[in-house]
Amino acid sequence: MQTAPAQEIYGERLFSTRQDTERERLDLLAQTWDPATTAHLRTLPLAEARSILEIGPGAGSIADLLAESAPHAEVTALDRDTTLLRLRNPRVRPLQADITDAGLELGAFDLIHARCVLMHLRDHEAVLARLVSWLRPGGHLVLSDTAELGFPHSSNADYRATMQALSQVITTHLGSDQNHGLGHPARFRQHDLTDIRLTTALPTVTGDAPISLWWQLTLEQARPELIRTGLVDAPALDRALYHMAQPTTHELSIALLTCSGRKRQDQNQPTG
Repeated sequence: MQTAPAQEIYGERLFSTRQDTERERLDLLAQTWDPATTAHLRTLPLAEARSILEIGPGAGSIADLLAESAPHAEVTALDRDTTLLRLRNPRVRPLQADITDAGLELGAFDLIHARCVLMHLRDHEAVLARLVSWLRPGGHLVLSDTAELGFPHSSNADYRATMQALSQVITTHLGSDQNHGLGHPARFRQHDLTDIRLTTALPTVTGDAPISLWWQLTLEQARPELIRTGLVDAPALDRALYHMAQPTTHELSIALLTCSGRKRQDQNQPTG
């Protein structure tokens, strides 16, 4: 009889900063998603911001971009583990803290941004409410999370099974939801945010594309857990990795959905 997998926190063991390939994996993730994130953020009045919160900054590329785009703002880059932060801009202040800590009080912000963070939090509803409460009236919340729009329809059985196994692993072990991004517009409306916009990015998994290399590192880090699901064995996983690395491969996997909304001017402002 199989025992249920122990629940853990994203980055605690799976995808930990202690993994030898985690810095490279984060860099590839930034190369994959930064263009879409940057394009969405630049539609907002960044130059007017005085205080910005970046949650889960990874290596810090978007935190630096926000500091460059908002010349009068202090940018706080918050993460549970800031080991891999490589900040260039002196106006970015690293802060090691846990966004799920109900006692965390950071004051008020003109812009709050988090990419691929809430999808990995079991208590994402409480965190979202906290983020909205930290917005100044007129401030913007920008959240990016994913949706599985590609691999369930792949004609390659090994790729399909491997991605299905990964989806099961991050759901059962980490409590993650790879389709969390689909619900952001409705959640923003529930919190009475206005001027809601949603943009999408769906890169192709092929050859040495950053998303292809990122998936390969991600799957290798999770290899033991993938095989334990019983959905894929080691030879099938190896075939899937080989398939992803080929320049003749053109697969889809996950889309990044970026949603922004503005707090109404007449809403109460948090202290701080």
